[in-house]
Amino acid sequence: MLIKNLIILFFLFGLALSLDDPEDTELEFSESEDYIDFTGKCKEIVDFIENKKSSSYDDIVNKCKVNDKGEVILLKLRYPYSDDKDEIIQKILSYDTVRVLYLVGNDPDGEKESSTTINAKIFTNLKNLENLSLRYIKLSQSNIDEITSLKNLKELYISGLEIKQQVFNDISNMVTLEKLSIGIDSSLTIDLTKMDKLKDLSLFPYSEYNISENISFKLPKNIESLITKVNSVSIDLFENLNNLKVLNIGKYYGYEKDKFKFKVPKGLKELHITYNDLKSIPESIYSLENLKEFDLSDNEITTLPESIVKLEKLENLNLKFNKLTKIPEKIGELKNLSVFELSYNEITTLLESFGNLTNLKEIYIGNNKLNSLPESLGNLENLETLDATENNINNLPESIGKLKNLKYFNLEKNKINDELPDSLNSLSKLEYII
Repeated sequence: MLIKNLIILFFLFGLALSLDDPEDTELEFSESEDYIDFTGKCKEIVDFIENKKSSSYDDIVNKCKVNDKGEVILLKLRYPYSDDKDEIIQKILSYDTVRVLYLVGNDPDGEKESSTTINAKIFTNLKNLENLSLRYIKLSQSNIDEITSLKNLKELYISGLEIKQQVFNDISNMVTLEKLSIGIDSSLTIDLTKMDKLKDLSLFPYSEYNISENISFKLPKNIESLITKVNSVSIDLFENLNNLKVLNIGKYYGYEKDKFKFKVPKGLKELHITYNDLKSIPESIYSLENLKEFDLSDNEITTLPESIVKLEKLENLNLKFNKLTKIPEKIGELKNLSVFELSYNEITTLLESFGNLTNLKEIYIGNNKLNSLPESLGNLENLETLDATENNINNLPESIGKLKNLKYFNLEKNKINDELPDSLNSLSKLEYII
């Protein structure tokens, strides 16, 4: 049958498209974007390592980028194993033009929760450093003193290291920092009120085996983004952060779940409450009239109240991995909704009001108990992604052919019969179908 052949062809075509390399950005890290500029000072670094003959450059340098003058501005390094490791790393970090440095210790998997000890004064020459990320690096007080003296440092990320009180006290005096992400130990007093420029803060247990407890918090009121995965943060802490725009309290244990009273600033635009075993959505959430992104994935929510439509500015709603059985009739009133994630629930029916979500671009309804899709689905003219994998769907509405912008369509592991609507042939932008 023609449609069946088209499905196979579209699948192969989409698979080819999915292999395209993502575009690189100037000063951001990604595992898939590691590369070395074999020019300028990066070439000088590579040649130095190769001439030492004790190590291979690709065991140490994962990423090196130069500017148009040939000056090295970005380095992503793994600390060497060789006996001359300190000499090698000292040479690599001698370039004062470096603006971004990612340094990981030689036990990156952390299976033994060990860290690499580094020499003092390896950061001394990095006068222009703006972004420093350290993973499984054991920091001496001399190292901390070096880091805190970096006057241009704006972003600091430390993970895989147990942070003691004195170290945190020193970091809290780094008034130039705008972003801080750090794993913390138990029984700390955290006072960041001096850090007036701090906008983005992430706090998490330094080890998955060490759930932080007995921590006292004081945060600067200018915080705009807060991610906390420690279990002793008081919910009342959020209420007075009047500039807060993004809040993520994934894997949060600091409240009685059945008596959850959530108080956050009205200006909040993104809220993530994930992996919390919530049974219902706190009523106070519905007063967040500026909320655009709401992530409640990986909870135990059984009902989505009609009050959800009070969040009129909502653009992204994530409810995957819950226990929902239905979606409220009024859901179509969320006129700004662009991405709707409902995968891994127990939903049996999508009501016709679903077709009123005319700004929807992506919908994920896989791994539910749907037998069909509503005819009104054809009203979603802006829809680009429709993932309905692993349901009990046995036929498609004829209106499916009205989805002129549909690019990705996944019906894998359903019960579709051979009579697919001819209107599928009119989906000219379709790149992937299975």
